Formats: sequence, structure tokens, C-alpha cells
Amino acid sequence: MAVSGSDIEDKYGFVDIFFEPLALPDGRVLPLRAPVARLEPRDSLGHESTVEAEDTVGDIFVPYYTLWQIFRHGKNFVLSPGSELPARTEATITSQANGTIAIVTPRPLPQSSEVPDATFPLSPLATPLPTAVPVPKIRYTPSPSPSPIATATPTP
Repeated sequence: MAVSGSDIEDKYGFVDIFFEPLALPDGRVLPLRAPVARLEPRDSLGHESTVEAEDTVGDIFVPYYTLWQIFRHGKNFVLSPGSELPARTEATITSQANGTIAIVTPRPLPQSSEVPDATFPLSPLATPLPTAVPVPKIRYTPSPSPSPIATATPTP
């Protein structure tokens, strides 16, 4: 968990959530992830527009209002003791007919030097060219073709 308190210039505090993998009894690890990675105070669009209007009026009518804006403190996000945070996993848990439970974990997380796998389907940037249709080879030949020049020969 990473935490940052509110600060001057109306910067809000936040709490970043992440889970360590859950170690299973057979030695495998079950990766977990939080559905929401950052918890922060939420303001409505009406609040944001009201603050902008107040700041505009303050800039016009209140001397040194800009200094008050700089030192205005943001809001903090408070996570109360005993709060429950949901976690998700992409493992499949099934109950077998003989009473055992099978846990099929996803592939291991990529290392820092590897490209991570997306959990959603990726769309190509462009339509791929069909590979089954062969590209015909074109031969360029001059047209019309040159013909030999006929010379007149005297007949005896």
C-alpha cells in the first residue's frame, strides 16, 4: 500500500492498493489484484465548476487571492480501521467429483524485462494483409516490340 497525504495547491491525498500473491499449500502462488488501484476523494463536476467560479471571482475582487489558492490544502482520503477491500484473481477454482478442489492459476506474471500479457483482447492498429492470397509477379515488357528495319536491296 502506498499513501500520500493532501498538500498545498489543493492537491488531494490518496491511497494506492496492491496485493501480494497468496501462497498456496502446494507451493504455487495465486496472484491477486485490487479492482480499484487508487482510492481518492471524489468530487462532483458541480463542485469542480463551483471552485473554478469561486477562484475567478476571488482573483477579480480579493487582493492577493492567488496566495490563498497556493496555500489551500486539499482533501485526504480516510480508510477506516476494519475496512474490507475486495481482491480478484484470474484463477479457476472447481470442485471435483471425488471432493477435491482444483485451482488452476493463470500464467506467471512477466518479469520486468518481458512484455506483459493483456487481460483484455487487443485490437490491431491496422487491418492485417491476407497471407493466403499470393501477390502476382508482374513482368514489364515494352509494347510495341521493336521490329528490324527493312532495307531495300537491288534485284539483279
